[in-house]
Amino acid sequence: MIRPIATALVLAVVATACTGNDPSAAPASLSDPVPFWYDEVTGNALTVGNGREPAVLPHVTPDATGVCFYENGSFTRCDTTPDPDPDQQWFQMYPSINLDASDVLTAEWTGIDEVEYTSTWPPPPPPTSPPTTEPTVPESTAPPHTTPATTSPPPPGTQFLETFDGDLGLDRFTWGVYHRNVGTQEHGQPINDFGWSNADHGGAWTGDHDLACGDVTTQRSLSSSRSSFRVDELVYVCRNHLMTTMGDVDGYSIVWFSPDETFTDVTSVCFDVNLTDLGTRQWWKVGIVSEARYQSQTESWLSGWFGPETYVPAFVVSDVPPSNLDGLDGPDIIVATWSGGASNAGYPGGMAIRDQHLNAGFDAGADKATRHPVCLVDNQDGTVTFTVAGSSGTAPDSFPAGPVRVVFFDHNYTPDKSESSFGVQRGYTWHWDNIEIE
Repeated sequence: MIRPIATALVLAVVATACTGNDPSAAPASLSDPVPFWYDEVTGNALTVGNGREPAVLPHVTPDATGVCFYENGSFTRCDTTPDPDPDQQWFQMYPSINLDASDVLTAEWTGIDEVEYTSTWPPPPPPTSPPTTEPTVPESTAPPHTTPATTSPPPPGTQFLETFDGDLGLDRFTWGVYHRNVGTQEHGQPINDFGWSNADHGGAWTGDHDLACGDVTTQRSLSSSRSSFRVDELVYVCRNHLMTTMGDVDGYSIVWFSPDETFTDVTSVCFDVNLTDLGTRQWWKVGIVSEARYQSQTESWLSGWFGPETYVPAFVVSDVPPSNLDGLDGPDIIVATWSGGASNAGYPGGMAIRDQHLNAGFDAGADKATRHPVCLVDNQDGTVTFTVAGSSGTAPDSFPAGPVRVVFFDHNYTPDKSESSFGVQRGYTWHWDNIEIE
């Protein structure tokens, strides 16, 4: 979510100018202000007014409405006003927008004294290397999964590399689960019970790839109950990559996994993951957390209600209030988020660093087989860049200092409630691969 900010803000934007039904035409001179609003489906700021058909203006900040003035051959000012939805935040920006001979509008949003972040629209083209796509192989012809992994040293400068070749590598990770109403559990450890005996928890769902590791269309049965979270089944490896999965079993659930080691002077975390739009209530995050915070705990929201104090790992965080967890702020943690349709639930979809929305990004619709490249990079200049499938955004920030852990999060906020978005639930599984830490 974009929050009001007191410091200056710069947003560089590129978009094709369109007028009426002629996408190559330059905008006509406007004597009156032209209202605009942000279209979350197309990722454009749309205009109406003066009897014209809707036209495309430069990508303007989400969650804002307002007017743009076109004077003497350029847009000289856009004033945003509060969105009618009180859950959305807003701020004012003053752009300088010029039209070149190629009918490309370039907007530079400036404020008073310093840069807050920059972004581009449309997103840059994807990298030249194609995303990884698992072949669709009938279950009866699926290759065996006993092939030894090829061992080779990581590239220079790489502190950690796991490609899960031969369906190996899971033993290099630790993982766990958080259920808001009942407790937490780490792989290999007992349940940390919050003590609420009447908590609403439990249910069944299916995860991608059956127990024989068939193709992505095959499913395995999973469940969770008050007495058994079955945490060992929530993270698994098939077809040379790792899966996390969680169904609609609690008010808010998070599956997390992390390399079981610490790192120093981390400058980038890169991996491949599917960008399936799983609806308005499922998304993933990646975080860099100080070792001190990783090893510490914070009181759960139910601590002391039903007995002794209870605790949650301090690195398990969320920017969604119904999670009843700590937020994403603090010098000892940085978290980036991607989601497909999450904005429909009142939370910004697309890409964000902490709670600062960057852009609408890209989602792959119903495609679960393709895994796209992702990187979170500390630019060593007081900024951090988050890139997903070629779409990037940069914010003022830095990775935590000292020994750190890298953690991946699978967030689930009663996902079955988003089923109506598609008429059918698209799934409950994220597919992760090629994890590289430098």
